Amino acid sequence: MYVLLGLLAAAQVEQTLSPPALNEMVETERAFAAMGAEKGVRESFFEFFGEEGISFNPHPTKFREYARKNPLPDPPPPREFKLEWWPVYGDVAESGDLGYNTGPTLFTDSTPQNRSSGHGYFFSVWKKRVDGAWRVAVDMGAESPGPDPAHQDRLRYERAPQEPTQKAPPRDAAQGRSEILELESRFRETLMRQGMRDGYLSAVGERARLHRVKTFPTLGKEAIGDYFNNRKLTVVEWEGIDGGVAASGELGYSYGRYELEHLDNGGDRSEKGYFTHVWKRDGNGEWKLVADVTNPLPEGQQRKIQDKGERAIIGQGFHSSPHLLLIFPHPPFLLTPRTLTNRDSAVIKAEYISRKVLEGS
Repeated sequence: MYVLLGLLAAAQVEQTLSPPALNEMVETERAFAAMGAEKGVRESFFEFFGEEGISFNPHPTKFREYARKNPLPDPPPPREFKLEWWPVYGDVAESGDLGYNTGPTLFTDSTPQNRSSGHGYFFSVWKKRVDGAWRVAVDMGAESPGPDPAHQDRLRYERAPQEPTQKAPPRDAAQGRSEILELESRFRETLMRQGMRDGYLSAVGERARLHRVKTFPTLGKEAIGDYFNNRKLTVVEWEGIDGGVAASGELGYSYGRYELEHLDNGGDRSEKGYFTHVWKRDGNGEWKLVADVTNPLPEGQQRKIQDKGERAIIGQGFHSSPHLLLIFPHPPFLLTPRTLTNRDSAVIKAEYISRKVLEGS
């Protein structure tokens, strides 16, 4: 039913999306959103996430595994908010097995308290399964200062500009993962050696996107340089956790952890969180960063990410089970791109939202 809803929405778009794999991925995203609006976040996430699909709560978590281990009460609690999102931009690999979408999100409170609406941008990496179905591999996003006037038409979608690219297909998934994690290691070295601004400018493509909290997406290499011109940042930690490369070898993704030091206005403030990247080869075969999204840990959770327990998980065999599932003594906190909140009241409001998502609202 929800795939049909996605197809009907796409049919209203007065444009042609190509190749067919891009249409399939965008239609699946719209079906995902339709189910989310009708049945709630938890049920739609469970349906459209891959078995290994990662959300951030706020640490990387396999959503479907978490949901199975934490079933809803019977009867389930009433829904207390509505979450809407719509894809407006993205791309797909030539092999048609990997792609990404991004677009605005709108959170509306349905309770008598009528909490203020929240706005943001989601970012999702999609993989095609062997049965041909598209499923979410990684889901992350960033809060925006309000509705983006440039993207209120929910039926318009733009594919990322297509430029010459040189394909180098990986031998298998393991080689693709190894290659993309090595790329992240080199990127970290570049950032530490050249600094944030120059390091980013050496890595991003001309049409790259930068998604950060409380801002609209920063578009293009020149604008990204301006963004870092106005911020004094140094890298403390930058590490890829997992990723992969399309069978055609020209598109890849990764997610990982970071720690930055903010030195603005004479201060010294640490920021810890997670990133999601999409990389694409240029005409010379060099990887270029085309999408960069960060999700800082919420206030009160800016602890050191790689604590003793997390190192133990890594030591148990990162190659065979690369996704982290972290259990904490406090109630689980789910902050995904589709559950964005106004961080002016971050602690109370985000905890309220996260609880309701996990309860199935």
